[in-house]
Amino acid sequence: MRQRRGFFSSYHLALGLLLLIALFLRLYRIDGQSLWSDEGNSVAMAPRPIMDILQRTARDIHPPLYYMVLHGWVALVGRSEAAVRALSALLGVATVALTAALGYHLGGRRVALFAALPAALAPFAIYYSQEARMYMLVTFLAAASWLAFKQGLKGKPLVVYFLLTLAMLYTHYYALSVLVAQSLAWLWETVQTRRWERRWERRWGLRWVAVQLALVAAYLPWLWYARESILNWPSISSEIALPFIAGEMARVFTVGLAMDTLPWWVALGATLLCAAGVFGAVRQRALLPLFYVLVPPLLMLILSLDRPFWNPKFLLLALPGYHLLLGLGAATLLRQTERMEPRLLPPLALGMALFLLLAVKQPLQNGYWNPRYWRDDYRAIVRTIQAQAGPGDAILLDGAGQMEIFDYYYQGTLPRYALPATRPLDETATLRQLEEMAVSHDRLFALWWAEEEGDPTRLIPR
Repeated sequence: MRQRRGFFSSYHLALGLLLLIALFLRLYRIDGQSLWSDEGNSVAMAPRPIMDILQRTARDIHPPLYYMVLHGWVALVGRSEAAVRALSALLGVATVALTAALGYHLGGRRVALFAALPAALAPFAIYYSQEARMYMLVTFLAAASWLAFKQGLKGKPLVVYFLLTLAMLYTHYYALSVLVAQSLAWLWETVQTRRWERRWERRWGLRWVAVQLALVAAYLPWLWYARESILNWPSISSEIALPFIAGEMARVFTVGLAMDTLPWWVALGATLLCAAGVFGAVRQRALLPLFYVLVPPLLMLILSLDRPFWNPKFLLLALPGYHLLLGLGAATLLRQTERMEPRLLPPLALGMALFLLLAVKQPLQNGYWNPRYWRDDYRAIVRTIQAQAGPGDAILLDGAGQMEIFDYYYQGTLPRYALPATRPLDETATLRQLEEMAVSHDRLFALWWAEEEGDPTRLIPR
């Protein structure tokens, strides 16, 4: 019994150390980069009354829950760069803990630790854990929903699953892909275990269907309320194909956004671990990580056939599934080694951990210190304008969404104009406004941003 207690304490000590590493990496230089335009929208939205947030997000492309959570957060900690981003950082650490919990339920402590290690170090997750947007909240809620789903498969009540999943849906529209993945996982589990042959299992299946219908009923009112912004939002990418998505998944899951190419040795090592993970998942009939990691990107590919909306940040919903595959792969290799040559177990475990550390060394350095991979630097832009502008000048923001972030940093008195005033752009009204600006001011300092969305014909720059 004494040995058992010691093993438990060493596992929790290792997990606690990984969580501390995850916290350090997410808080380190959290205010090193300027807030960018989307974060400016978050900061401007957060102090508003809740009813105002609901009305404004209905005209936006994001549901309201993140802004409502941020509303309470900034009331406690303030609106500094570090303060507004700290919420995402803490949610990122909590997601690492949930990944470990999922790994534990899938295959025990080895899977938990070797899933938590890449989750703690992941440059992709760290980048968005230092951004004041909803992406880490939805990633956290998705992981929590998957954990509650896993518990539900064991017959546990589905109330917690319902609440977490509904919160996830009210955080980001693409969270619907997680619901699709869970439904497919439930169907597979039902078929391969022949659940319908057992009476109590049939009752659980009916409860599952009832919960899905309740989720639809609870989400439809918001979808109807925000239908115009959802249906009319423009495409955000060019057409995509399966090889492109596969390549981008390999890159962002392993080295994140702060490297343009995936080093061959990182690709090889990750492929071997994933292959071992797939083998272990199939052998143990634990296919949850496969549904977790594959369905969101594949659904993005299918939906983009009608209206392309590729953006790598949507892959965050699948990232913990990738880490679970790595954990299963490491545990599978360790188990096989333990049977064949136990003496090789410590060096193999150390080698895999060292590989995961070396794989993220350069992308983390790039993310922290290389401005090429940083967000738009509105701090520097504002400093430049304040240093060079005269009293007869004005500022033109091409992209009305820039006003919030610009005003976050700008403390001057120059007139600021945000165009286009409407979507879609009114060409006649916009040209008239531009002519009035040209007559009224000596110079215009113009900031171009996201013209493909609000000004696809580039009318304003012309």
